[in-house]
Amino acid sequence: MGTLLKLSQNLQLLKSRDALERIVFALVREYEEVFIRLNKEQLSQGRDIFNIEIGTYSRATEIESLFGEVRPIRPKTEGEPYNFEWTGGLFEGMELRINNNVAVFTSTDSKTDILVSKYGDIFGLTDDNLREVVQNTLLPALRTEICRTIGLAN
Repeated sequence: MGTLLKLSQNLQLLKSRDALERIVFALVREYEEVFIRLNKEQLSQGRDIFNIEIGTYSRATEIESLFGEVRPIRPKTEGEPYNFEWTGGLFEGMELRINNNVAVFTSTDSKTDILVSKYGDIFGLTDDNLREVVQNTLLPALRTEICRTIGLAN
């Protein structure tokens, strides 16, 4: 009988929406690198959060990339999708900020505001990538955390 009472008490810890949100957002923080990796992959393929191609490189950009003062870390070939990797600063500065149970992708790179104003929704995950991270990372971790919280072996 003591076990059922303890289980009932532990279930109370998960009763409120706030408690579940705290757990979920703690897991989002824990797996921040998974989210960021997927956003970087999207951008390096030239895709926005709607999985739409953002744009393609012009001949002028290709020439600048070959002969300009600053050489890009990835090629800029005419007709190829943008890869957002010129100096590497955008990707190096990517982070997932969580505030008041809202997760927002951004970058500390100085060009971030310019890129967002020019290209729109470049930070965030496509539905497919979001589904992947939720199904393969968050839900299993949430299940484990709930079992731990209520005292059940996983």
